[in-house]
Amino acid sequence: MLLRQLACALLTVIVATTAHAHSKMTSSVPREGTTVKAGLPEITLGFSKPVRLILVKVRNKTGKEDVKTGFKPATGFGKAYPVDVQPLTAGAYQVNWTAIAKDGHIMKGTLSFSVAK
Repeated sequence: MLLRQLACALLTVIVATTAHAHSKMTSSVPREGTTVKAGLPEITLGFSKPVRLILVKVRNKTGKEDVKTGFKPATGFGKAYPVDVQPLTAGAYQVNWTAIAKDGHIMKGTLSFSVAK
């Protein structure tokens, strides 16, 4: 019985440590779910720990087209990534991103926001 309890405790520590070690997106400009003024020239993604951002796609969900960006995959690791975009017009937008953590873990996420008329 004691051996089983020790094994469970060890497993809990390992799982908690592994989950804690991964980075996550902790900030963005614009923030998730907000509405910003038309003409937004840049989107910034911020992470809790250094990552290498390898993919960013911005889609106008209203017009259902991709937005041109100045994104180039990162060659090093960082915690904040500004991404130039063509000035955004009114509508709903979704940003899809993919990043690699220093431990090799691949993370994907989305950011949704709107641009006012």
